[in-house]
Amino acid sequence: MQFDERQHDTAQDEPRAASDDRVGLLQELMKSCPPLDRALLLLYLDDCSYREIGAILGLSETNVATKLSRLKERL
Repeated sequence: MQFDERQHDTAQDEPRAASDDRVGLLQELMKSCPPLDRALLLLYLDDCSYREIGAILGLSETNVATKLSRLKERL
């Protein structure tokens, strides 16, 4: 059995296309969010800790956790 490069390329493109769709959807949802929610989400996606997010936005860690939890539910 020979390696078929066309099948290999197709298999790689499908996950990338699905990922691109999800990124596009997330970007659209973020545009509709208030500025604080957008900032929370961007910092969260940038792997900042709740402590770091709180320090940047002037919120307690508990408030950050609560707001992110509610934001995730809405999204």
